[in-house]
Amino acid sequence: MAIQCDVPAHCRNRMRPLPSAYRIQAVPNVDVRQQAQAIHPRRQVSREDLGIRTIAGIEAHGARTTSTMPTGEVGNDRPFSITSEKWMSTQYHIPLLNIIDDPRMGKRTDEVTEFQPGEPDPRLFKIPEGYIVREHTNGQPD
Repeated sequence: MAIQCDVPAHCRNRMRPLPSAYRIQAVPNVDVRQQAQAIHPRRQVSREDLGIRTIAGIEAHGARTTSTMPTGEVGNDRPFSITSEKWMSTQYHIPLLNIIDDPRMGKRTDEVTEFQPGEPDPRLFKIPEGYIVREHTNGQPD
């Protein structure tokens, strides 16, 4: 599966080989931390500034968020913490490194390892022959 993101247009496109479909999904511009706090008001959330570092040759600013789930919040018999570390490009405003450590699902790391600034090849955005375009709204199944 290939994923393309158009950040200014708040749009995410996914292309899957089988069944041959190209899905266009609007991504709402919301503050996820505020949304999570409204849903789970008992959670304790702390945020730590990690400063600046270079990732894939690009300057990035990092922040770590730790959410502690109290006993019973999600059916848990004792408190646990979820840690999320996000490094954003200061120039391009895209995530370069995301690390999520959740004891329920393990640790996941997504990192940009190669980056070439400039306009992408227009062929990357051409829908392959034989694919159908499906508009997708949140809440619809894939």
